[in-house]
Amino acid sequence: MTGLACHPKNQRIITIPEGGTWSVSWIDTGIELRKGQTVLIDATGSVRPSSASDISAGPDVTTEVQVWQDSYSFRSDFPHEAIIARIGGGEILLIGSGQQFDALTAGTLELGVNDTDPGNNAGSFEVEISW
Repeated sequence: MTGLACHPKNQRIITIPEGGTWSVSWIDTGIELRKGQTVLIDATGSVRPSSASDISAGPDVTTEVQVWQDSYSFRSDFPHEAIIARIGGGEILLIGSGQQFDALTAGTLELGVNDTDPGNNAGSFEVEISW
């Protein structure tokens, strides 16, 4: 994992997809954040956005198929399959392979991929969260 500057009190590693099966877009991490709390997320791994395709994506990007980008992404301005997060179901944040941010609101941290239909994905990401 990369290592952005942060002094975490807690740390957790989550695998996306949880349980090895791509059935949902969002994973509830069980991490309750306070407004203003610093969060560090690092991710590795790769997935295939379609098990019928040879295209692979790391946690940062794939925009190789425009219809995936336009029709199957929560945010078409974020790369398809990129790691994303939200707090309490709020604004979607681009995480990619690593991001440090201060929580704009209190709530439960959720992780996902920028894919509204992940059921045909293959592969996995390992995500380390420090807070």
